[in-house]
Amino acid sequence: MKHTISASLLLIYSYASMATTSTPPEEYIRIFKSEVLHEQTKAANRLASEGYSSNLIFDQIEQNTISYLPVSDQDSVIPYISSQVRALGYSGNSKYRPTILLVSKDAKSRAVRKHADRALQELDEYATLNKIISPVQWPNHPMLSVEDRLLNMISSNDPKLQLMAAMQLFNSNRFSDEALAAANNTILNIYLRDLSKDEIDSIAWLCKILAKSNSLKYKETVQAVAQRSTNKKLRKYAAGYLENLYQ
Repeated sequence: MKHTISASLLLIYSYASMATTSTPPEEYIRIFKSEVLHEQTKAANRLASEGYSSNLIFDQIEQNTISYLPVSDQDSVIPYISSQVRALGYSGNSKYRPTILLVSKDAKSRAVRKHADRALQELDEYATLNKIISPVQWPNHPMLSVEDRLLNMISSNDPKLQLMAAMQLFNSNRFSDEALAAANNTILNIYLRDLSKDEIDSIAWLCKILAKSNSLKYKETVQAVAQRSTNKKLRKYAAGYLENLYQ
């Protein structure tokens, strides 16, 4: 069964799902200092779920954004500068608010201005989310492993983080015992409640990774959601995963 994510969240989560492995901070710095725009675009998108907030990464992104603002109406530039301004939002650092506001006001493309407006909203969100993803931050401390960051996201109370983590695990097809246990606990803690749209999305995807793991240990949980959830759509999703993903 195809699971359609809420339209308002589709873009950020599809970006996050690309990050099936973590990129070292030094590699991000190298990429954003390069002249390879398509690599910078992909790297900016991955930052949605990495938890980085260091100026050493985002100062270069800010410089790139300002440099390309005068040509922000060119078809070849629009996806690039959109990804860069969104990445500034992922920093969670208010230092970049003036630059995001500048893009929101002066970008020649309406699409770019809309991405800047979204980045302004995400800037405040990520001030909190990055601390959940990785409570310790590079370069003052070594960054947490991607596995630990995913566990933090799944175990959080934030459906956005839970969904991003579930999508990454699903796409990577790597399911550790710890990740599956965390997903199982999160589902059991809330699936009987009256859920928001975001929570329905996150619980559905967490059920999806339990089913895709083919672990019989957690099949009972997916069955419980399919039979007992108060949300008809969520019951339907879980039933579909039982039928199509479990072997």
